[in-house]
Amino acid sequence: MSDVDLNALNGNFKEAYADKIKDNVPNYAYILKETELKKGVKLLGDKYNMPVKVQSGQGYTYNTDGSVFTLNSPVALQLENATVQSFTLVRQDNISWTAISRSANVNAFTRAMDLTIDDMTKGAGFRLECSYLHGQRGLGNVSGVTHVSTTQDTVQITAASWASGIWFSALNAQIQIYDTSGALVSSGADSVFTVVGLSVANTTITVNGTTTGITALEAATFTTTGGNIYFNGSMGATVSPGTVLAVEGVGLLNIFSNTGTLFGINSGTFPQWTGNTYSAASGPLTFGKLEAAACLPGDRGLAGEDMTVLVPLRSFKDVLTEQAAARRYGDVKGKKMDNGADTLEFYSPTGTMDIIPHPLMKAGEAVLYPSDNLFRIGSSDLTFQLPGQDEGTYIMSAPISGKAGYFTSIFADNTIASDTPGHGCLITGVVPRT
Repeated sequence: MSDVDLNALNGNFKEAYADKIKDNVPNYAYILKETELKKGVKLLGDKYNMPVKVQSGQGYTYNTDGSVFTLNSPVALQLENATVQSFTLVRQDNISWTAISRSANVNAFTRAMDLTIDDMTKGAGFRLECSYLHGQRGLGNVSGVTHVSTTQDTVQITAASWASGIWFSALNAQIQIYDTSGALVSSGADSVFTVVGLSVANTTITVNGTTTGITALEAATFTTTGGNIYFNGSMGATVSPGTVLAVEGVGLLNIFSNTGTLFGINSGTFPQWTGNTYSAASGPLTFGKLEAAACLPGDRGLAGEDMTVLVPLRSFKDVLTEQAAARRYGDVKGKKMDNGADTLEFYSPTGTMDIIPHPLMKAGEAVLYPSDNLFRIGSSDLTFQLPGQDEGTYIMSAPISGKAGYFTSIFADNTIASDTPGHGCLITGVVPRT
C-alpha cells in the first residue's frame, strides 16, 4: 500500500513564476543624470581648453595731496588655460543566437537583448558615477589583508572610506590594488583581482586572484591612509603623490579639494585654483558644520548660488534627525503627521543648499559645490550608437565572427569638470552616529 503524495503526483504540478524579473542591482547615477555634456564644445580633438582668470590686476596708486603724483607700475591680470582630457569607457557583452531566439516568445520574461541592454546602461552608468565622484582618488583605503586560501583574500577597507553602494554594485568586478607607496600590487594578469563577496558590518571585501597575485597582496604594505583600490585598468602602474598616471578622469571630490596641479594649472602658483577641505572633527555631520564648510568657498567668491551637498546615507539620516528635532509643530489636525524627506534644503552663508543622500559617497566624507558649476566634457554621452556614425547605426548590430552570437557594446567618452574648484569643499572626518 502506498500513499498518493507529491512524489506520486509529481508530473501533475506546474512550477509557478513571478510576473517579472526583479532587478536587485541599484541605479546610482545621480551626477550622470544631473549634469549635461557640453553640446556646443564637444571634445572633437585632443583636449578641451578652459581659459580661466586666476589673478586680478593690481596696478593701483593712492594719493591725498592732489599733486601730479607718480603712478605705480601696472600689474596685469593673469589668465591661464585649463586643459581637460576626457576618458573612454566601453563595455562589451556577447549574446548567443539561441538565447535571443528562445527569449523572443511568451515563455520568456524579457527578450535577452532588452535585458542585456538595460543592464549595460545601468552598469556603465554606475562605473561613470564612480569616476565622476572618486576618479583618481580610489574606491576605498586598504588597511590590511587576511589570508583565506592561496587564491583568495579578505581585504579590509577603512570604515571612513567604505561605501556599501560601491561594493554591492561591484560584485564580480575586476579591481587592482595599490600599496602605501602607490605601487601596483603584482603586475600583468596577476595584478587583477575579482570581487566575490563583501561584509558591510566588517567593511571588507573578498577577492579571488592568481596564486602569484594573492602572495603579492599578502606581502604588500598597507596603512589606514595608504593603499587604495581602483577598477581594473582605470589607473597606471603607480599612484604616487603628485604623479598620478591615470586613465580615468579627475573626480569631483579631488577637484573641489585640489591642492596641486589640476587641469594643467598649479594651485601653488595660483591659490585661487585651490579647493577647500573642512574637517568634521571625527563627529557627525550637522547643519552647523555644513554652514562652516560653505564659508570656505564663500571666502573665495562664492555667493548667492544654489549648492549641492552629496552626503552618505547615514549622514543624511543624522542631518534629517537634527532637522526633525529642531522643528516645532503648531496645531496639527487629524490623526496622521508625515515627517521625512528625500532632499533637505536650507539657506547657508553662500546660498541655498540641497542636501542629497548618495549611496556611493564614502562614510567619512561629504562634498558641496555650486549646482550649476559642474559639467561634463567629451565627445559622447553613454550610447549604443557607433561613434561618429549616423543615427540608427548601432554597435550591437554586429555578429561575432565564427561564433553563434552577437556582441553588443555601450560607449562613452567624457569626464566631469569645473572651472572654479575654489567654489567647492570636501568635508572629511565625518563619523556618523550609530
